[in-house]
Amino acid sequence: MNAARDKATSDYSALLAADAELAKAATDLVTASQGNVAFYAGNVGAAAINGIGAQDASAAANLLSAAMKSGTAGYTAAAANEAAAITAANTIAGLAPPRAPALQAAAKAEAEAQSAAT
Repeated sequence: MNAARDKATSDYSALLAADAELAKAATDLVTASQGNVAFYAGNVGAAAINGIGAQDASAAANLLSAAMKSGTAGYTAAAANEAAAITAANTIAGLAPPRAPALQAAAKAEAEAQSAAT
């Protein structure tokens, strides 16, 4: 019985450590993505493309948080991130008509992700 309890405690500690590492990686990815958005701010299309990545990174971080903690705030935040990504995809579609079908498909995928997060 003590061995099982010790194993469970050890496994739970490992889970918490892995969660902390994933949360840090997600935060680092969000920061890097936001840096790209700022760097390309002068080019609306490039900023919007990087904006999709930044919103997706933020959504992933929010979903990870929601999965490890109770409550729905992470899901709500992830849905908001996906809404911003949809806006960015539609912005790019309007700026690049030859790429519009691919970007509209990206916006559709973002909408499906948004729906899954709610």
